[in-house]
Amino acid sequence: MAHEDDLKLGCLLVADELASPLPLTLTTVTGHIAGAVASVVVTQHFHNPLRTPIELSYLFPLPHRAAIVDYQITIGERVIKADIKEAEMAERAYREAVEQGRRASLLEQQRPNLFSIQIGNVQPGETIITQVHYDERLTYRDGIYEFVFPMGITPRYHTPTLPLDGARRVDAPVTLDDAQVAPVEISLVLRPGLAVDPPSSGTHPIQVTATHGDEYLISLAQRTIPNKDFLLRYQASTDTVRSACWSSREGDIETALITLLPPRFEPSATAPAREFIFVIDRSGSMSGKPIEQAKNALRACIRALRETDTFTIQAFDNQISWFSTRTMPVTQANVQAADQWLDQIDGRGGTEILPALQSALALPADTERQRFVVFLTDGAVSAEREVLRRIAEQRGKARVFSFGIGPSVNRYLLSKLAQMGRGVAEFLRVDEDIEAAITRFQDRVSYPILQDITLEWQGAEAWDTYPEVLPDLYIGQPLEVVTRLKRTAPATLKVSGTLRGQRQEMPIDLPPATEANPALQRLWARARIESLLDREPSMSESVRAQIISLGLDHRIVTPFTSFVAIDSEVAPHADRRHVTVAVPLPEGLDFEGFFGHREAGPQFLAMRTSHLASGFAANVYDTDSLDIPAFLRRSSSPADRSAPAQAEPSSSSRSWSSPAARCTRSTCR
Repeated sequence: MAHEDDLKLGCLLVADELASPLPLTLTTVTGHIAGAVASVVVTQHFHNPLRTPIELSYLFPLPHRAAIVDYQITIGERVIKADIKEAEMAERAYREAVEQGRRASLLEQQRPNLFSIQIGNVQPGETIITQVHYDERLTYRDGIYEFVFPMGITPRYHTPTLPLDGARRVDAPVTLDDAQVAPVEISLVLRPGLAVDPPSSGTHPIQVTATHGDEYLISLAQRTIPNKDFLLRYQASTDTVRSACWSSREGDIETALITLLPPRFEPSATAPAREFIFVIDRSGSMSGKPIEQAKNALRACIRALRETDTFTIQAFDNQISWFSTRTMPVTQANVQAADQWLDQIDGRGGTEILPALQSALALPADTERQRFVVFLTDGAVSAEREVLRRIAEQRGKARVFSFGIGPSVNRYLLSKLAQMGRGVAEFLRVDEDIEAAITRFQDRVSYPILQDITLEWQGAEAWDTYPEVLPDLYIGQPLEVVTRLKRTAPATLKVSGTLRGQRQEMPIDLPPATEANPALQRLWARARIESLLDREPSMSESVRAQIISLGLDHRIVTPFTSFVAIDSEVAPHADRRHVTVAVPLPEGLDFEGFFGHREAGPQFLAMRTSHLASGFAANVYDTDSLDIPAFLRRSSSPADRSAPAQAEPSSSSRSWSSPAARCTRSTCR
């Protein structure tokens, strides 16, 4: 049981473990963006404010296409480089080092976009600095390049009917409303390699400085906490973007990243008839602003349909509701009826995404129309692998599009959902003007550019090309492939596809590779790993061995390879407490949608689990007696913050399994 002095941290106590934002004191993000590749270093300062040694656990998001390629920790003047090991061996080495009294750290992948750090034997008053280095391909669509650094974790729903994927950790404790959270600093160097308009961010105020050539220096303009994703966009100047190839040579073998921009063919005057099934997530995590933005987007989508189209709407949480169990023609009366039906939709309950998707795909199909399933959600679920497997099996000829709505959505799940459904993912902030997004959506479902795409190599032999299943292309969407190849002559890639029943061909010449580029090689390895995971969700020993080999060869974190850093010195004190770093609820999300009544607070739900005495005051701070950096200390006195009333959680809250807020099915849905 915790010491009384420790409880004055303003932290949560859950099952004899402390959860507090205080151990993390600063995050800095530095990145270099060159061409289509970003190389980023995330540096984080962890401090022990207690009087006893601690072991830290921290869960944090990164881009789902990122390849983590290096990790190190710094203790005073000592820099300890991490080794990449098979996951079980890395965890065993970490645990043995901690038991021996050594400082050690373990970096693991919990999901493609969610990672964890553990640091053992952090001494009282000591600061340990971690550095994570990752490479990533940038997203390009509609003439705009996009860099995203995720800075929020939306608590995920765990369906009782499916096991937690691989028993991986996906839950982080949530801070109290008034908790002091460590700031984030971001600085980027942008060398786009072509003429672009000055970069901008719709999520954060930034400072942009143009230097020599086409280089820009970008930084956050004000103090920021990690409660919503950072988004940077920059648009290519008119007529400057062309199909491009970046390659890296090792001997006579090359690794190539190819971006093909198809020409804008004239749309057909007689577009095919279409059937739309809109699926809107009404679960607790969508409460407040997200559900309103989702309804606005859905209404705009319906109004953009043609008179020859048909549509219906499904709303789901842990129950499924239909506007109509058959698709309806797009008439003024039906659109008004849909508006009235949507007026009754609000956030509640759990995110049972799999039955919702299965129900939508099982709706009897109109054999005269092309079916589109449009999914509007934050994707805050843990059963990702099973959802994707079922979609791959059951979607038939339907095209699946997704709208991710919220400040920190599950971009991995929604992007993969659209990829497997041969559609496109769109992401909307809760405060974003939806007009441009709806226009892009309407263009894509109206004017697909190429379908049934094939690649033909001339003057080169190519293998291990990804993605293995090439997507359909829509207006403004490039085809991106990574491959290994060996040239036999001047090389050309010919891309063929079907447009309105006619085959179209587009060639792209491959420039020679001039030097080795390890980042490209790692991105190819990351794409191969993703393909192996998609191909065989059940994970045979053969596929697992291939992923381990790729991870070790390219120093990449995977589900089966981890980084471990171990100090050579033995710490003076080995007895330790466990502290989990708490994170803020993403901006704009409704607290009650996750945890019930705000008056109860997550500390009350934690008390229900850990059976603490009723006098536990988790909201009392006495930081003056603790070794805490000045900028994290409280400005108000403890007397101003009385302990919250112990109200029962709302019946509308969801069934979350979080260290900060665990509840039973009898009290939470």
